[in-house]
Amino acid sequence: MDDLIHWKIEVKGTVQGVGYRARCLEAANELGLVGSVRNDPHAPSVVLIEVQGTKPKVSQFLHAISGRRGLSDAKSVQVVGEISVNPELSEFSSR
Repeated sequence: MDDLIHWKIEVKGTVQGVGYRARCLEAANELGLVGSVRNDPHAPSVVLIEVQGTKPKVSQFLHAISGRRGLSDAKSVQVVGEISVNPELSEFSSR
């Protein structure tokens, strides 16, 4: 079994008010990942994500949430930090 990772991700582009958080929630649930997604209250074109799972699944997640889909356009998806794995997390939520 692969080890778990817990990454902090910053997404820039047309990602607020266009269904992007729902896109992230759907992708995370399909892949069995846990964590959260939220709008950055200080930057109108930034979404902040924390995601935990195996590295292959998190890599698939990053691919799924990148680029244009519908009205959203994630122009930049960057891992900005690594967080300690949290065994208490049980779901992926949108805040």
